[in-house]
Amino acid sequence: MMNTLPVCAALAVLLLPTGIPTQDAGTVQEVVWDQADLEALAKRIEADIEQLRGQPFREPVAVRVAGREELIDYMKRRTEETDPPEKIAADERVAKMLALIPPEMDLMATAYRLLEDQVAGFYDPPSKTFFLMETMPKGFAGPIVAHELVHALDDQLYDLDTTMNELADHSDRLQAYRFVVEGSGTAGGNLWTMQHMDEIDLSGYQEMMDAQQASMAEAPAALWKPLLAAYLQGAAFLTRSEGVLAGQTAAASTEDIARAFRERPLSTEQVLHPRKYWDPDQRDDPQEVTLELGELPDGWELQRRDTLGELGLALATTPPAERTGLDLSNPMALLAIAYTNTAAEGWDGDSLVLLGKGGASWLRLVTVWDSERDAGEFYAVMQGLLPSLEQACETLGEASEERRARSGAELAYGARRDVVELTLWAGVERRDLRGLGTAVSYRVE
Repeated sequence: MMNTLPVCAALAVLLLPTGIPTQDAGTVQEVVWDQADLEALAKRIEADIEQLRGQPFREPVAVRVAGREELIDYMKRRTEETDPPEKIAADERVAKMLALIPPEMDLMATAYRLLEDQVAGFYDPPSKTFFLMETMPKGFAGPIVAHELVHALDDQLYDLDTTMNELADHSDRLQAYRFVVEGSGTAGGNLWTMQHMDEIDLSGYQEMMDAQQASMAEAPAALWKPLLAAYLQGAAFLTRSEGVLAGQTAAASTEDIARAFRERPLSTEQVLHPRKYWDPDQRDDPQEVTLELGELPDGWELQRRDTLGELGLALATTPPAERTGLDLSNPMALLAIAYTNTAAEGWDGDSLVLLGKGGASWLRLVTVWDSERDAGEFYAVMQGLLPSLEQACETLGEASEERRARSGAELAYGARRDVVELTLWAGVERRDLRGLGTAVSYRVE
């Protein structure tokens, strides 16, 4: 579990009283960490976390100071352990066909660059070890250590990696679980911070924000928004708060945290709208949408099945002009970010398949909605976005060697008016288009 600095730093600023002096942005704070210093700090904060949660650590948490190269090695190793290259390539293709990222972008390289600039510390479940970046200012390390030690406690109690691996092929449920994991860390870290205001020194804070602004501003919203949502909306969810700000100042109960880990939310919809999980009268579990494959044209194969969920569809239905980078110049703006929209609300389930043959791709997304009105709102927005989807697919299709290749996008209602289907294709031979369309059917349960 990685702790990204802008989120935690911004929250600390919001929690601190106004008027606390900080150094000018040009002031460089010398950072000198050694193993003994970190172990002493972690031991003290471990005891604090046990009191806050009312749950003891089953064993001490190993802690280490880490450098930039160690972070890069960790990120690559974890990716290799959890996501095979073909899955990464398929996810990148889906993102490009949905116009969530530019056609020329290397998704993983961009993600690595983003995290290299943002990560202040990380907890590694396989080794049960917390790493603090060696450049982390000592006066601001406390909230980071508290956040990561909450992850360590949760891992000892709920075995985080096992669940992550179980959900690896279902993006929506995996993201919902990440909301719980990072929300727990944020809630615990915030509570610790509020109780230890006098220990926090924000010297060098502005310098850190300036250094990280560039990478956050350049990254697509499809990368930074789910990351940020996991911290802020996750904490709100665990405190049963509809508003993100309330979720940063309220205390999540140990009982609610335990329930969220043991009875995982089934969708990002339930986390974005906490009442749809916590309130028995408004509980809204998603419908299962199953895409079934018949006989595919020669050479075509299944490359990816997935579910986007409300969070994913909110990203897809955001107009391209509004998919701007994150501005850290105003920390309060973090709390005003919307993670859903009218077009994505009312989601009740979805499923997609990505089929491929050489450099050609064909994608079908089937969505089901709470009502015909919700389906209509989604349809109307996607209809307006079809030109940008067609352009994205045409750009991708230009790499095809087949002269008769076609690229395009099509939107239609399903057999029911609460079902909307989106089909995208890039570089597909004309003779294969019809066969692909008839080979894929769906059922809603």
